[in-house]
Amino acid sequence: MGIYQALEFNTTTSLIDIVPAFDPTLVFPNTIATAGQNLTAGALVSLQNSGGVIQAINAFALSGSIAPAAGFVLTNVNVGQPATVFTIGDFVVPGFVIANVGQTVYLSATTPGKVILTAPLSPNLVQAVGIIVSVDGSGNATIAWSTQASTNSVVTSVGLSLPPDFIVSNSPVTSAGTLTAVWANQGVNFVFAGPASSGLGDLYGLSTYGSGAYSNPGGAPVWRSLVVNDFFGGVNASGTTFLRGDGTWNPATQLPASSDVIGLTASVPTTVLFTPTVTGVYRVSIYEECTIPGTLGGGQPFGSSFYGGGIFNMNDDSVQTQISWTDDVGPRTGLPVALPLDLGNTNAASGMLVIRAVIGQPISYLTTLATVPASPPATPTYNLFLRIERL
Repeated sequence: MGIYQALEFNTTTSLIDIVPAFDPTLVFPNTIATAGQNLTAGALVSLQNSGGVIQAINAFALSGSIAPAAGFVLTNVNVGQPATVFTIGDFVVPGFVIANVGQTVYLSATTPGKVILTAPLSPNLVQAVGIIVSVDGSGNATIAWSTQASTNSVVTSVGLSLPPDFIVSNSPVTSAGTLTAVWANQGVNFVFAGPASSGLGDLYGLSTYGSGAYSNPGGAPVWRSLVVNDFFGGVNASGTTFLRGDGTWNPATQLPASSDVIGLTASVPTTVLFTPTVTGVYRVSIYEECTIPGTLGGGQPFGSSFYGGGIFNMNDDSVQTQISWTDDVGPRTGLPVALPLDLGNTNAASGMLVIRAVIGQPISYLTTLATVPASPPATPTYNLFLRIERL
């Protein structure tokens, strides 16, 4: 409180007298209100209209119980008594140190009517109510009520919270600064994508790129490895298909079926080798090898289809392999290879057919073993290897 001298008109002497005791009500603007609560000297007060009566209560910055400070009182006032509320001047508050001189004080959000040195955190009211102008040896601070006091909340701290995919630095910013975020390290060859599967449905109608729709609602993206469904929905994708430029998965040159039959000594009846699941062009490859020769005959040449060439005599023991299939027109047969099993030779022969086979109709094979009488009898033995590829 500054030191003032007040003058008062003496109605008896008609002279101006110096008032021996300072009366701030003669100097500073003030409001007379009824104390709605017990008030202590130096308390910050808020003025409230209660049924047309102006009441003075302890000011408070706590969110949900906000009562902005309109001024202060210099004396203790009991509830229901008149309270003089000053809006200009100084008030004294204990509990400070000399180093606090020059600092701004704020309305407290923890103790009604009191001041604090640190602004309350949001969402509490932030109201600067004055500046400490002096502190005596007992820690009593003289605070100059500031007309710049604000009842508007202000942001005192800004932080940045991000998913663990990022590394955040300089958070929070409490005065001035820059919030930064960089990508966190991830596993090699990981991609940032939606979940591979949400377990809530599959793709439907997505046979080509850009068509169809999703029944799978997906989920938040994550860092993960690629899966086959990441490529145009993965419809028809498998270990034997490839992704074409039009966004469809199609079989590559593949090996849908094979058969290795070892140690044959007789004909093989019609046997299904493979039933196509897709209509297309297939290559059937056959390799026959003679492991134990049969009877060597004599007569006219039969052919030279066996591996390495040579003469096939009709009177030699022999084996022929026939392939059966169905194309767009109807059933077909082909004889891609015949092998002589003549005495003294362990021949080998190979053959190939390129066919078109329709879905659901089997591709079959049979072998015919032809032997000639001999004394002593000879029993030829052969191995058969078959492969089917889709082209």
